[in-house]
Amino acid sequence: MAQLRTLPKAYDAFKARDPETALTKNYFRTLVKTGTIPSVRLGKNYLIDIETVDQYIAQAFSGLR
Repeated sequence: MAQLRTLPKAYDAFKARDPETALTKNYFRTLVKTGTIPSVRLGKNYLIDIETVDQYIAQAFSGLR
């Protein structure tokens, strides 16, 4: 089941798992606005699936290790 969260809540969940992350809320917002990660518009908020964000970041940064 999808764990849909607003952008700030999704970022907070990501930050809680990795407190030292250099990724910002603005980066998450850019991913959503450009359609890089899927989202659902609910009023003025965007809802994103936390697992989708984790998968995207793991894939995007996998070549850096």
